[in-house]
Amino acid sequence: MADNQVHEPYNIFYFLAFLVVLALPTLPAILTWLRVVNDYARF
Repeated sequence: MADNQVHEPYNIFYFLAFLVVLALPTLPAILTWLRVVNDYARF
């Protein structure tokens, strides 16, 4: 039981890190999409 309490935060940390790594390739697409939306909002 002590083992589970020790490993749980690490599992959450690795899961969050995994999500960040998955989201990294989409960052340029998100930035360009925001740029396009801002350009359309100006008109």
